[in-house]
Amino acid sequence: MSFMHLHRAAGLFRLLAAGFLSRLLAFAFGGTSCICCGRPALFRPLCRECAEGRFLGDLKPVSARCPVCGRLLVGEHSVCMACRREAMFTAVDGVFPLYPYRLWYKNLLFSWKMEGERSLSPVFAAAVHKALGLVYGRAAVPCLVPVPPRPGKIRRKGWDQVDELCRLLSVRYGYRIERLLVRQSGMQQKKKGFGERRDMRGVYGPSRRFTQLKRRDIIPKEVVLVDDLITSGSTVAACAAVLKAGYIEKVKVLSLFIVD
Repeated sequence: MSFMHLHRAAGLFRLLAAGFLSRLLAFAFGGTSCICCGRPALFRPLCRECAEGRFLGDLKPVSARCPVCGRLLVGEHSVCMACRREAMFTAVDGVFPLYPYRLWYKNLLFSWKMEGERSLSPVFAAAVHKALGLVYGRAAVPCLVPVPPRPGKIRRKGWDQVDELCRLLSVRYGYRIERLLVRQSGMQQKKKGFGERRDMRGVYGPSRRFTQLKRRDIIPKEVVLVDDLITSGSTVAACAAVLKAGYIEKVKVLSLFIVD
């Protein structure tokens, strides 16, 4: 077994151990409150009823979304007004965000991403699995490409939410994961101004794995780029441009949340 496989296996073990510890502490101290309904949630900040009913049940069919950016259509019948005004996703062949970034959905992402509530990772993985089924139906799902974290983030914090999401999708559901991108800039998006956030030139580049696949002429023809949140769309647009420059024919985007 290679060092990379051992590293990922160790990461998955840490996730399971952290989940067990959080359940043990929750049991000892009486649990917590569900972010969605406020009722007691013994093991995580989302009760079973809301996780299986409201969260997974809130996924909307593909036909109700803008075919360019993936936002839910409100009054429009084809392309939304935002995409008519500005062509942001020129290198993207379709965007499927799962949920709007507001109300209790926003609290869920904050709990997972900022507070490190890793017990939510399997819930998000189940949602992505269901969404991929809606998008592709019985057709084979292409390999998944995670949007890479800032340099050194995993070493400093011990995990990255998108990386962990993709590892769970691989282990639990059997998806092929290819880490074809690297982030070359360490500056956080939230520390940038609006104009800087939209200018993503040079932030992302091809990984060694991408270079190896190209040398062997076995790059995938289609991939699904996976991210946790789309705000302006500049991040996924920049990543898609790198993938298209590497001769990948189709790049679709699946994001857990979108600012609408």
